[in-house]
Amino acid sequence: MFEPYYGDRCGVWHAGIELAEWPDTRASQKTVDVLVYDKIHWERERLEPDLLHPILARLEREGLRTEVLRYGGHDRTAYGAALGRARCMIFLGEHETMGLAYQEALASNVPILAWDIGFWQDPQRVEHDLGTVPATSVPYFSDECGERFRGPRDFDEAFDRFWARLESYDPRQFIAREITLEKSARLYMSYYEQAMPARAG
Repeated sequence: MFEPYYGDRCGVWHAGIELAEWPDTRASQKTVDVLVYDKIHWERERLEPDLLHPILARLEREGLRTEVLRYGGHDRTAYGAALGRARCMIFLGEHETMGLAYQEALASNVPILAWDIGFWQDPQRVEHDLGTVPATSVPYFSDECGERFRGPRDFDEAFDRFWARLESYDPRQFIAREITLEKSARLYMSYYEQAMPARAG
């Protein structure tokens, strides 16, 4: 979106996650099998019955203990406690610029199955006449972190893969390697130094 205006002066930067503030919860007593993080924003009237409800119905059929957190309805302390209870998380958000909440889950060693439709859904896209703009709900993610699915049609297959591999994921390792405060600061400083005028002498 910005390259036509700024060219090669654009850079991708991520905020860092402080691992000490999001301890590894893998050894905690888990009373919830699946934490569903509901951040559905646009077209909610359609997506509740078409996406959220079928997911919850599948989890109920499996006999899984489920907790739903609606975005904006909890604070940091409550979120940390929910991550401590949960074996894994289903993340339902159209797209993220940073995605701090899902990264905090990864830092807590909670694997994620992410709804990742693949394009920017914000109604502003029409105003800018940009057509289809690629976007993701999990901009920093790897196979260590979990799985993705595009929509209701492929949720069941993705969930089966995710659940079968649940104990093999190691998302905290990904955060520790890729999304630390130090790495974020170094990246920021590299852009800052590139933007500074050349020093004389």
